[in-house]
Amino acid sequence: MTRHILSSLLLLVLTMGVKAQYKDYDLNGYINPDYQRKSLDINFNSSGQFYKNNTTTNNNLNGTLAFSYNKTRLSRKVQETFNIGMVTNVNQVRFDSLDNQKSRTYNIGVFLDQKAHYYIDEERFVEISPRLVAGYKYSKAKKASVNYDNVKNNYFRSELEVDFGIGKGRIENVTDARQAIYILEELHNKGILKKDLNANEINEFARQISLVKNKRHFDAREKAIEELSFVNNYLIAHHYIDTVNTADYFLSLNDLWGNGDLESRKAGHRFKFGFAPTYIFLQNNTSYRDNYEPKNNLADTKWGGTLYLDYTNEKPLGLKWQRSYNVGVRNGLYRWRSLEANQFLMNIYGEFGMGCFVDTRTYVKGAIQQNFYWNHTPYSPKVEKEDEFTSVTALSMKGYYFISAQMKVFGEYNLSYRCSHFRTQNKTINDKYPGSNFQLGLTYSIF
Repeated sequence: MTRHILSSLLLLVLTMGVKAQYKDYDLNGYINPDYQRKSLDINFNSSGQFYKNNTTTNNNLNGTLAFSYNKTRLSRKVQETFNIGMVTNVNQVRFDSLDNQKSRTYNIGVFLDQKAHYYIDEERFVEISPRLVAGYKYSKAKKASVNYDNVKNNYFRSELEVDFGIGKGRIENVTDARQAIYILEELHNKGILKKDLNANEINEFARQISLVKNKRHFDAREKAIEELSFVNNYLIAHHYIDTVNTADYFLSLNDLWGNGDLESRKAGHRFKFGFAPTYIFLQNNTSYRDNYEPKNNLADTKWGGTLYLDYTNEKPLGLKWQRSYNVGVRNGLYRWRSLEANQFLMNIYGEFGMGCFVDTRTYVKGAIQQNFYWNHTPYSPKVEKEDEFTSVTALSMKGYYFISAQMKVFGEYNLSYRCSHFRTQNKTINDKYPGSNFQLGLTYSIF
């Protein structure tokens, strides 16, 4: 019995030693080759929000269906991400206040979001990042007010904003380097790897992985066969493995190729500042008491600009852990046509997060966020003076599990505490207890 226990302990120690073989590899040192990636995703989720302050209780449930096309382009001259898509959802609200309101809202929206950094040299860049959002909302509400009991609302809003800025720094996508380590660790554990690769050899292997993924195939099976054949031939050509291997080797390689790059890993930092012109158009048509009272029709525009300052830092802490933080400020001066008054808005924000890449399929992240808002609108003949300070503190936990390389189950839970002070009214509204909201859903990637 003692001999069996000692043998088991020795095997455990050897296994732990083998798995730790590449623990000292630094993901922060990997530099990407030039490449492009594309995906088309379908997303379905349900979410909820529950909060209560000293004036209001709000319970909110909704379901969302979304489609998005995503493109990433990385090179020494350009770092660009592009997303375009459509979102639809149904929202059910129970709002207990003076009006005891119940409502159901139907939303449909389209969005375009591009983050583009054009590099002048290795570190300095120019940013041109447009965002366009347009949405239509129809809602119907029932209220317990003595004045009216039904409200119908049609609402359209579009917003265009473009960030023009300059900055310094670079954030690399090191996902393929992490996938290379997954493969090498598995080969080492199975006794197939003939030598231990140094950092330079690992980096070159990862770069070859990045390059072979650039090739396009209409048939996903042909794509997988060519990519796996390339990896196998590369390992053989450099004498890292023998020519003939078992089915177990090919099955493991296939699994790590399909599931070893599902969650993005990043490394580096970036500082930027600039100016963002903004234009907003909205139209709101509201009718009361099933059209027994006249409709209110409002069409309005808002234009202005925002000065922004932003710093982002992404650092892998070993192979499993990731530290991220982002801080910045956006100061905007705007003018609504209908108000005939300028509006000053300021947002100071910060987020610190820690992520854990448990294995090739599972990712968990916890984060704390802090936001400060200031809304200052001077008095005009059409609007009362506003001077509002708001603080929002939030804790979040989210996670993903990939059922397959195409299908992901995700969930998120947030706790937040809000406190607002209205200086002109000398009034403070704060949550009685932290508000909470959650999301549960599925994402399917067509390609």
